[in-house]
Amino acid sequence: MSEVSEVSERSEPCEKTYTTQPNTINSFGILLWEMVAYKKPYEGFGREAFYKRVVKNGERPPISKKWPKELARLMQDCVLQEIEKRPTFKEVVERLQELLKKTQQVEKKSKGIIGSLVDRHSTWF
Repeated sequence: MSEVSEVSERSEPCEKTYTTQPNTINSFGILLWEMVAYKKPYEGFGREAFYKRVVKNGERPPISKKWPKELARLMQDCVLQEIEKRPTFKEVVERLQELLKKTQQVEKKSKGIIGSLVDRHSTWF
């Protein structure tokens, strides 16, 4: 599903664009988890434990129930054991943009409520 294909003829590697590889999506999912959890995903795993639990048995970092469902689902999709089912980076970007829009809408609503309280009672401060 996700093949590597060069779309630029430039000689500089940093100027070439590639489509998504499943292992890159997996790495992104783990990195995203690490940023949200603020932990190392497989901390305490030795080489043998990592190989057995993650590579062979498909163990993935735990997802907190406190995290937004859309973000949690994205992380899970990025690290699916069935690599052909992992999203492409285009899909990842679209999902993150949608999540950002939802977050901004919630912030606007809450700002409006808080802002109106502060404006009405500004003599308190």
